[in-house]
Amino acid sequence: GVAVVIAVLLLLQQTARRLVVSGLVVFHFLGVFSAITSPAPSSWVSAQAWVRIFRPHLIFTYINNAYQFYSPEPGPASLLWFCIEFDDGHKEWLKIPRKPETYLDPLAVEFFRRLSITTGATPIGSGTVSTSLVQRRSVRTDIPFYPGTSPMELQFQYSLPDEYMKRTIASYARHVAHEYGADRVVSVKVYRVLHRMLTQQQFAKGVDPFHKASYMPFFMGDFSADGVLKNPDDGLLYWLIPIVPLDKSLEQGQKEEPRVDNFIEKHAGSDPFKF
Repeated sequence: GVAVVIAVLLLLQQTARRLVVSGLVVFHFLGVFSAITSPAPSSWVSAQAWVRIFRPHLIFTYINNAYQFYSPEPGPASLLWFCIEFDDGHKEWLKIPRKPETYLDPLAVEFFRRLSITTGATPIGSGTVSTSLVQRRSVRTDIPFYPGTSPMELQFQYSLPDEYMKRTIASYARHVAHEYGADRVVSVKVYRVLHRMLTQQQFAKGVDPFHKASYMPFFMGDFSADGVLKNPDDGLLYWLIPIVPLDKSLEQGQKEEPRVDNFIEKHAGSDPFKF
């Protein structure tokens, strides 16, 4: 469709071409303005313009959501970590998105495109935590629940994707395996990671925004190179793998390397913070 529009523009006379391009630019920024002003409380004109005129264009260009939800509290960022295991036992980590590898242009379009990939693996809410799920999870005594968790709070440590997201995550694992050489890859473990933001008090005390314990990885499955989930009955599947601070560095801040009980290293057999 874009190619057809460009072809028509090239056939127009210069004056007409400038008018059409200028109109498209004005239409684009009017759409951005409608995205900013459409959330409630909003005027009827702004809401109707966003729904009936500009939304298809904003969805196509993927700029319809960020203007609405980043103020005043954007919430934690969602990342994807892949632990790739090769047939010789060697393991590597791929993290998406990640600077500077995916920050490749002045406007950071490449970075934000990678950031949008993570939405395909981000459930809207936590899944229902039944007694059988908790019992199956409790069998893994080597990977405990997050310390101090009450029974009512267990639902926040469980993140169940829907069928669409399960297929999407499997396709991500398959793609990563083929990028690293499917004939050599024996396992791709996928983690959806919430990167919690510091509170104002923590930031004022000099806490590192990238403190290890600020990451909350949820295990989304261990896949073969073909994107097949190896063990659908894994007790840890879709559960939080805790990273527990062992000192006061997350509360008070300190210059020394923070001490944490890194259970994701125990689960994956490799430390993601070394990659």
